[in-house]
Amino acid sequence: MRPSRNWAKFTVKPGQTGTIQPFDVTAANRYAKGKDPKAPSNASFIIQRIIIHGAPSTDPAAVQKAVSGAVITLEGQGGKKIELGPMFTRTKECNPWTSDEVYELEVPVSIPPASDYNVVISYEQPPALADTDSPVDLFVVVEGVEK
Repeated sequence: MRPSRNWAKFTVKPGQTGTIQPFDVTAANRYAKGKDPKAPSNASFIIQRIIIHGAPSTDPAAVQKAVSGAVITLEGQGGKKIELGPMFTRTKECNPWTSDEVYELEVPVSIPPASDYNVVISYEQPPALADTDSPVDLFVVVEGVEK
């Protein structure tokens, strides 16, 4: 088994509603992710945890406002979905040793070889960012092992 980690950056704007899919590649964000959200062709990817944190030098209070009201869902091949619950974070600036922002999966999720996965962030209610606040950059990190 080989440890594996993937990441993607996404931005939350004041008044944000709908869904954000950080791993979807567009011309605007093609350099804002680690690698394609796909298991290797010769091994399964077992997702063990998902981490949400603020971008470096992002104000921790702004990060807390940006995550309020969001729900995290993990989507796999074939439309399978696992709702992980409300998004929460404790930024590294507040406590670098915390694991409070980690969605530790009780039963690790196995992505079959060469299959896709995605992390979807849904806002049914806008975040607590005021209209005058700046957009907030966040990172989602997916950790697991290739087996």
